[in-house]
Amino acid sequence: EDNIHSDDKERVINKMNGILQSDVILWNDEYQFRCKDGGYKIVYDRSYIVRCPDGTPLRIIGAINDVTKIRLLEKKIVQDQLENKNKLGKAIIMAHERERERLREELHEDINQVLASVKMYMHRLPDGQGLNNEVAKQSIYQLDDVIHKIKKIADNLAPAGLEYFGLQPAIRDLVAN
Repeated sequence: EDNIHSDDKERVINKMNGILQSDVILWNDEYQFRCKDGGYKIVYDRSYIVRCPDGTPLRIIGAINDVTKIRLLEKKIVQDQLENKNKLGKAIIMAHERERERLREELHEDINQVLASVKMYMHRLPDGQGLNNEVAKQSIYQLDDVIHKIKKIADNLAPAGLEYFGLQPAIRDLVAN
């Protein structure tokens, strides 16, 4: 009991005492155990409890295996998986942001320029060429409205770098673009 790490001691002793007071004959647990050098190792302890005919414990026969390397490797695998998930998540976000930026540029540059050109030609339309003045004015008003809406959509598609990547990367991105 003195060699069981303080983090595990109460749990292990309570479990063992519970087993000894029952009629169970097999016990196993994993905990930190102090070695001769004073360091701790993670061990897997399993025991067989020999009992008298009345059920009281007579002897415990068991073995302790050092599973420190296995647990450290498992922990490393979990950390690596988490790290890879984070990298994948960032890559997905970056791809999504690049697509948003492409759509924004396309809306802002291509479509708005075409609509602005149409609006300019509408202003240059002479009276009496199939459009009366009121229809031309209404068309120009609607073109202005569409241009404004597309600009608003394009602005909303701008990458939210600050929200995902923090202040410094967002500033670097702003300066670069």
